[in-house]
Amino acid sequence: MSRLTHCLAAAALLTTVGASSAQASTLDRIERKVYRLGVAALDAVDATPSQRRAIQDIAARAALKLAPYEADAANIFRDAHRAWTAQTVQRAEVEAVRVDAIELLDHASADSVDFVVEAAEVLTPAQRRELARAAGKHAARLID
Repeated sequence: MSRLTHCLAAAALLTTVGASSAQASTLDRIERKVYRLGVAALDAVDATPSQRRAIQDIAARAALKLAPYEADAANIFRDAHRAWTAQTVQRAEVEAVRVDAIELLDHASADSVDFVVEAAEVLTPAQRRELARAAGKHAARLID
């Protein structure tokens, strides 16, 4: 699966995760940033109003599809906090949290494939290439 797909899946999962009020505030900021990035991406490829509406509808369906992972993600956050703040950190507990988190991300990213494919079908090949080019430049800045 591509880095872009993983980012989309992670972003979609992050926007549906239930959390404490402090975490909720952070997630609200992440959701707003993901929205702005999406708008900027559609601006960068000169998406038409109908393409924008279609992508918005697809994203809304993706959020609904990923919403059932909310409780699992909250449990993983709780388990991670408990494991990492214990008086003695147990390798087996930390590993169990890691396995659960990877499994959840795997399921969420698999469920995100429909969103990625549907969004790709809305855009033209030229728009997808431009989006990939822009994402590559953005990723390169993150790595440097």
